[in-house]
Amino acid sequence: VAGSPVERAIDRANDSHRPRRRDYFQWLLFSACGSMMLMAATNQLSQDVAVVPLIWIAPLTLYLLTFIICFDSDRWYKRWLFSRLGVVSVLGLAYAISDDGQISDLKLAVTFFCVTLFVLFMVCHGELAQRRPAPAYLTSFYLMVSVGGAIGGLLIGFAAPYLFNALYDLPVVISLTGFLLLYLLVSGRKKKSEAEASGWSSDDDAGSDPTRGGQRPPPRGKELPSGQDPEATKGRRVQMNVTEVLEGGLP
Repeated sequence: VAGSPVERAIDRANDSHRPRRRDYFQWLLFSACGSMMLMAATNQLSQDVAVVPLIWIAPLTLYLLTFIICFDSDRWYKRWLFSRLGVVSVLGLAYAISDDGQISDLKLAVTFFCVTLFVLFMVCHGELAQRRPAPAYLTSFYLMVSVGGAIGGLLIGFAAPYLFNALYDLPVVISLTGFLLLYLLVSGRKKKSEAEASGWSSDDDAGSDPTRGGQRPPPRGKELPSGQDPEATKGRRVQMNVTEVLEGGLP
């Protein structure tokens, strides 16, 4: 029934986790960064590193694979690990495409590019997966992801050839990715210090990210019992809230 107490209770729960403008911008930015990295790395591989037929399949496969892995489960992406691996990958990739770091061996060059691209794709898609909002706002989330991917592809595919007179799109994308990694490291340290100051246990997993509509981690000394599912606990709390509304009425 429209306007029932149950629906109003669910609406209040969704409103408490409403995405902010910063969240929409981050969805757009990480999606566009992954798309631009795919296009720029494909151009670099197929035109400068290895002029081999169907070489474009390798970065595309890694792009789709990391997207599937990150959105399959939150346990695959660990921010504290991949943010540091991403810094190493950005520095290594920047050196590899420089004049002093050209890799002469074809197999080694392709392997190096694939490994670094896998790490950077994991960062972009993992951060997107950890920033998923409450179910009521998933439509907006996936819309922004699609728009960001389209913008990234247009910038590399159409704008870059007119703006640059050489293959400069990958260095530009590497610089952008480097700034994103710096932002992740700085914000991670800030959140960790704030969590320690407030007495909450610090965790980089998605369950502790308030932008996803999840629950904050339990205070130190009040961890969930072993084997207890946080999602089940969250479901029971929502059910209790709805039951209270039905029994006591709306305030």
